[in-house]
Amino acid sequence: MPSSFKLNHSGAAFILVSLFALTSAASADDFTVNSAITTENGGNTLNGSDSINVTSTGSITVTTTAGINTTGGTNKVTVSGTVSTTALNKNAIINVGNNNKTTAFGNAKIMAPAMAGIEDRGDNNVTTLSGNASIEIAAAAGNGVGIHSDGNTNTITLSDNAKITTAGTNSGIGIQLSGATGNNIVTMSRNTEISTTGPSSDGIYVYDGNNNEIYVAGKIQVTGADSKALHIEAANNNAITLQEGALIIGPILTDNTFASGSVLNIDVGLATSYIYTTTGSWTVNELDGRTYSNVGGIVSALSAGNSETADEMLFQRTLNINGALARHASLPANDNKTVWLDAYGGTSDPQPKHHQRREFGVYVNHVGPDNRRASQNRANIY
Repeated sequence: MPSSFKLNHSGAAFILVSLFALTSAASADDFTVNSAITTENGGNTLNGSDSINVTSTGSITVTTTAGINTTGGTNKVTVSGTVSTTALNKNAIINVGNNNKTTAFGNAKIMAPAMAGIEDRGDNNVTTLSGNASIEIAAAAGNGVGIHSDGNTNTITLSDNAKITTAGTNSGIGIQLSGATGNNIVTMSRNTEISTTGPSSDGIYVYDGNNNEIYVAGKIQVTGADSKALHIEAANNNAITLQEGALIIGPILTDNTFASGSVLNIDVGLATSYIYTTTGSWTVNELDGRTYSNVGGIVSALSAGNSETADEMLFQRTLNINGALARHASLPANDNKTVWLDAYGGTSDPQPKHHQRREFGVYVNHVGPDNRRASQNRANIY
């Protein structure tokens, strides 16, 4: 082998690229936690393009730090076990940087007493809860958030039976969006749930950011004082779409002082009746194309079946009343009797073999001295 050799430009470039690839590969670490660990990150460092997998048999339980703490961006966190912290000023999982991916699935449990179950502090992050994965925030003496998106163009998805629960004495929020620019997307599919019980504990809270999109086909329930199921505070042109399967228990609010252009799309299906309580200026769109009412902040509509039933019952009652009046008009006048009764009955079977409704009633009429009808009463039995 010669003691020296000459390297041309193409050869030098190939070696430099190869060295860069080897260095990058060497810097990406993959960690697995499959047993009970009591140190942050399982004693590992996640500082860019790294991954950690807490398996169904693994757990990270800490008392003074975050359970998982990533920096540098492009990290991957996968949890099917347990990640928990009891520190009041720490998150269970926190990602600082962009392009991180956090996935909790199976029977994953993510728990914290305050702060956040999962916080993404950066842009283009993806957080997914699926299976029976759950986030629990005790918030015993302070604020707490199930998932906090403190960035822009982030995506949060709850599917299958995923659930977020918060409780405490102050502001236990299910999902919070805080990015200054916005363009975040939140999706809750059927059978998912956000449940809050503390005061000022909103289900989904848009603190800041424009053009966020929120799709809800799951359940949001808030019971604490001054809590909103859906709350847009200081952002513009945000859209909430309630889809088939959505169950909203609590008010829907947009703050007219700081927010504008808020849109409420209702797409729950023609088979569903609804009544929502709204506050603030909303543009309401009924995407199923039916007639709805929006009066005094109460948005409501009957399902197709209920509308048909109401029309039929009104027709049947009117027909019976008109028949009673006609029979009374044909009787000889009797000024000594100012009250008369006329019983009626009938059956209705709009869906043979599946449903039958029977209606019986009594029509009571009181006639005044001048033979004008002074009052009328009707009792119906179904």
